[in-house]
Amino acid sequence: MYGPDDEKAEALYSAILAALREAPDRLGKKMVASIFEERGLCEAVAEKAGATFPEGEAKQEALGELWERIEKLRDLRAEEFLRAFNREEF
Repeated sequence: MYGPDDEKAEALYSAILAALREAPDRLGKKMVASIFEERGLCEAVAEKAGATFPEGEAKQEALGELWERIEKLRDLRAEEFLRAFNREEF
C-alpha cells in the first residue's frame, strides 16, 4: 500500500497531484479516465482468460502475496501517467 514514508512514491504522486491541480478540467478528467480505463482493461482481459479480479479477503491475500511486483508496476504506471500528462498540451 502507498505510504508517505516511501520517498519515491511520495515525490511521484505529489507531482501527479500538482499536474492535475494545474490542468484544465477537461484534461484532468481525460487523464483520470485513462486510469479507470486501464483498470477496466485489466479486469476484462482477466475475465476473458477465465480469471476473476479478487475482491475482499482474496484481494488482500493477493496484495500480500504479489506486493513487490504490484509496487513495481504501480510506480511504472504512475511514471507513465505523468509522462503522458506532461505530453498533453494545456
